[in-house]
Amino acid sequence: MHIPFFPHRARRGIAAALGSAALACTVPAHAAVVGNGTLGSCTEAALDSALSGGGIVTFDCGEPATTIVLSGPKVLTAATTIDGGGKITLTAGGAFRLFQLNNAAYTFTGLSLTNGQAVGVLAPEDKYGGAIYASGSTLLLDKVTLTGNVAEISGGAIFASSSANVTLSEVTATGNRAGVGGVIGTGTGVTLLVSELVAQGNHGTDGGGAIWHRGVALTVQLSLFTGNTVDDTYGSGGAIFVTSTATTTLAIANSTFQGNGRTAGGAPTFASALGVANVPSGTVTNSTFVDNVAAIFSGVGSTLTLKNTIVSSSTAAANCVTDSGGAIADGGNNLQYGGTAAQSCGASIPDQNPQLAALANNGGFSQTMALLAGSPAIDAGSGCPATDQRGVARPIGPACDIGAFEAPLPVVVPPGPGGQAAAIPALDGIGLALLSALVAGMGLLRRRKQSAE
Repeated sequence: MHIPFFPHRARRGIAAALGSAALACTVPAHAAVVGNGTLGSCTEAALDSALSGGGIVTFDCGEPATTIVLSGPKVLTAATTIDGGGKITLTAGGAFRLFQLNNAAYTFTGLSLTNGQAVGVLAPEDKYGGAIYASGSTLLLDKVTLTGNVAEISGGAIFASSSANVTLSEVTATGNRAGVGGVIGTGTGVTLLVSELVAQGNHGTDGGGAIWHRGVALTVQLSLFTGNTVDDTYGSGGAIFVTSTATTTLAIANSTFQGNGRTAGGAPTFASALGVANVPSGTVTNSTFVDNVAAIFSGVGSTLTLKNTIVSSSTAAANCVTDSGGAIADGGNNLQYGGTAAQSCGASIPDQNPQLAALANNGGFSQTMALLAGSPAIDAGSGCPATDQRGVARPIGPACDIGAFEAPLPVVVPPGPGGQAAAIPALDGIGLALLSALVAGMGLLRRRKQSAE
């Protein structure tokens, strides 16, 4: 049996979410290498030959970075791993979908998939999944970049159907777009796990700027959603929209939603960063929602429970909105602030400025929003996940912090000569980022030591 590689913190989170059995798959027996050490040897024909038997496909192109331009979609039916080693870009040049995956286990790692397209005068099923269409398959994307992919109906980069099981780990998705689900759209029966996703500047015309989910389960952790948009403006999920006609579960933890909403000039209603309908039980834990058009929408048949979560500063609507019997429940230790209506997330949630720094590189796979000194979120949480969004161990101090970021301990300096307080230079953004990176590294070493024991 073979367990695909994940970073230490992601491996633990994914195993907790799906169980170790969900990560196990049989190692493909066939192996092939594209290229013989020169750039010219890495052709589409060489790729086609390597893919023909399934199995493990790697590349030897003799260059730091190589782009292979495809002339048509690759239809795969046998278990396949494509490992680009972080050096390979596959592009369709905006002409067609890159991959059609059918009823097997597939892994894409160390690749960039760009400019796939599923639009135009095509059969309806060909208007889904600009880069990848996965039907009845187990699909893992690890250390993959998705850029500029387009689908007319759903899943700008990826569409999954027929009870597929999809996992994204350390994926960066920018500039993808679709009718719904700018990055990924799913059909009924699909299970989707997202860990360490950066979704930035993606667009879903009618909903789900990054993710549109109709499957049975969606888990999101350690991820950043920023600048994703929709045109449809009523609670339709500028970043994520979840809707289903069957029982759907939703769990979001240690993630940041910043600046998501509608496109400029949209109607004067709102597009929430997170929208749900027909989700009977959803949880949002230790996450941060800031500067979205609106933060959270809970519609018909849905209950979202917030715990240790910051919901702040929505720019054109209330932070939280419910409709048609939808509900938002206070699971404890939350903060709300700003928006166009006071305490819209519930009267039991304190209304306090969380005092957040701007989105920045503070360590970890994605950017985060640090808690400034004196923030009411510091040491105010309970029952938090073991790490924050960056992988820093919680708690630091007597209790864990509210939101996706665990603040470092304050620096205590003894008095100077004569009992006078010593002057301490204030940390600017760079200094705060360096300190946060140091804390993140210490947390990683601590977890490795604990794992070794």
